Amino acid sequence: MNIVLVYDKGSSIRDNVKGYVDSNYANDLNIKTSLTGHIFTFSGGAISWNVIFQSTITLFTIEARYMTLTKIWNKLYN
Repeated sequence: MNIVLVYDKGSSIRDNVKGYVDSNYANDLNIKTSLTGHIFTFSGGAISWNVIFQSTITLFTIEARYMTLTKIWNKLYN
């Protein structure tokens, strides 16, 4: 079986790279940590993705989302 990624031609890299980030707030009652995920696409094809449990416990959904965005921002720009 062969698996390939296919990318469409586009006007520029900047126009074709998109990122999506999401998290949930302690959905698993046994683990009680939030899940964080992100995916980046280029011309409609995935080029980077990751899903992990956050290393800290948050008290609010907005706190989990803020931690997710901060982590992704640092990964991209540091």
